Amino acid sequence: MRHRGDWTASKIGAYCLVGDGAHAKIPRQESGVMYLTSKNFKPDGLDLSKIDYISTHDFERHFRKGSKALTMPEPSDVLVSIIGSLGEPYVVKPSDRFGLSSSVAIIRPRQDMLAPEYLYYWMKGSAFQSAVYGTKGGVAQSYLSLEMIRSLPLRFPSLNVQRNIAEILSAYDRLMDNNNRRIKILEEIAHMMYREWFVNFRFPGHEKAKMVESEIGPIPNGWEASSVGSLATEIRNSTNPRDVDPDTPYVGLEHIPRKSIALLEWGSVGQVQSAKLRFNRGDILFGKIRPYFHKVVVAPIAGVCSSDAIVIVPKKAEFLPLVLCCVSSEDFVAQATQTSQGTKMPRANWDVLTRYPVPLAEASIFSRFNRAIRPMIDLINNLVFRNRNLRQTRDLLLPKLISGEVNVEQSETEAVAQGV
Repeated sequence: MRHRGDWTASKIGAYCLVGDGAHAKIPRQESGVMYLTSKNFKPDGLDLSKIDYISTHDFERHFRKGSKALTMPEPSDVLVSIIGSLGEPYVVKPSDRFGLSSSVAIIRPRQDMLAPEYLYYWMKGSAFQSAVYGTKGGVAQSYLSLEMIRSLPLRFPSLNVQRNIAEILSAYDRLMDNNNRRIKILEEIAHMMYREWFVNFRFPGHEKAKMVESEIGPIPNGWEASSVGSLATEIRNSTNPRDVDPDTPYVGLEHIPRKSIALLEWGSVGQVQSAKLRFNRGDILFGKIRPYFHKVVVAPIAGVCSSDAIVIVPKKAEFLPLVLCCVSSEDFVAQATQTSQGTKMPRANWDVLTRYPVPLAEASIFSRFNRAIRPMIDLINNLVFRNRNLRQTRDLLLPKLISGEVNVEQSETEAVAQGV
């Protein structure tokens, strides 16, 4: 243990209890208590888009408070993924209730010396993350043992300064969380409107509309029987990454979230080698590998993407809201899954999906739908960029704060100046 000024340099094991989740093979089921593994831990929190569940009986059997094995996460514990995707931390909230697999470690700090929120940000910092990748074991799959975790570095100031540092950094995270909630609400409204107007035909004035037969089934009189292929096309503009500026945005399937049209993350072309596809701002990217993953986004930027995505371009600009809502709907993704080709790596077939039926509303209803949905798409993309700016600022500030390079008072002044 070393002291430098008001900062202490030590190891995780000196100030924290370290355990991990259940090593037992617990049966999964369709519902019940959430059971998290390392795949659920992402840089900006828990990814709950694909969750395993266990029974209440198994949860109470394997996860008991006060257990010497430290398998039950409690509020203010810091969890971290230790198999596969390493080093992604999460602070347990009082409202959380879940079990953990042994691919997740539980780190319980001595709160008389170490604030859990500070520990969380320390673990997100470059000093800790570099130590993780310098310590990890495994070839085919990386891992951290509990003893490895105990040996990882820890550096902290006084409790009061720790709390101030955590409060400054968490202000950025709270703003990002709020923006993400707004994105989710906008998505839900857009999908609800599409489902009500174009699937259930409960649009404004539907009470007076007469239903007539068409080639896609009964539709309101004055509407047109159409299809995805009539409204949009697939663009395959292949390019070699070496012929593109290395800073050009690159979107791989790993960047596309599940069940969200908001593209929050992307990389750069300089990170890839094989041929890719060009796309423009406003194009729709549909993950065709294992389409049941439900990866469909609208691009907020122009760039290149994986050839495992279908670049869908509306034939007219006014078709974007309808096409986006349609191809990101549960029904369309289910059709893509059902008609996909291949066993181990099923791929969606665009030629088949072009025949997916879409009722095209008469002009006044179609215009009203566009006036409602288009601003939502624009606001979602605006919130994406706000979050990227907030994340970049936080990530620039984090290492300076947890190293003592920047003092807390200076950081608070900068945060106020940015409206955080």
